[in-house]
Amino acid sequence: MGADLDRFMAKRMYFVAMACLAAAIRLTTAADPRPSSAEPFLTVLAMEILMKAVWRVSKGDRPRFGHRYAEGWHGLDAAVRGAVLDRAGQRYPGRADLDELSRFLPEWEAEFTKGRYGHEPRPPMTEGELFHGRPPREAGKEGVRDMDVVRDYTKSALVHGLRRWLEDRLGVSGDVPI
Repeated sequence: MGADLDRFMAKRMYFVAMACLAAAIRLTTAADPRPSSAEPFLTVLAMEILMKAVWRVSKGDRPRFGHRYAEGWHGLDAAVRGAVLDRAGQRYPGRADLDELSRFLPEWEAEFTKGRYGHEPRPPMTEGELFHGRPPREAGKEGVRDMDVVRDYTKSALVHGLRRWLEDRLGVSGDVPI
């Protein structure tokens, strides 16, 4: 019964994560040009849920790392991490830097927390930013480091790797084009 429950819960988690990704994609392609803190939050939330589903399938146990992504990632067996990274490496080669995961995981934890409380303004924000949101990050713009863009590509690559690892083991497929 334990393994069946873990597979059932992992499938459920997978589809919740796919719903988060679909919502994030809709936000980035919406006609409303105002940026939203919801898109990065939903992507990180999907990553967390997928990581927990991988944990559940690979370890046969309920994950207990909360929002501590580095703890969750390093708690996975090396073979599982390697298989996920193999799949992740297929996404955005040359743009994602999977060697920097240990650096990025704590930053994504902070992004998750920031997204949960995105309604609370944090200085310095202009009146326009407070009303319309902050502009999206683009490499080469003032105040945006290329590493910010690499971190975003790496997050998407990790989501891809986690997702594909689960699809291979659970026999599921989401229709989210990420």
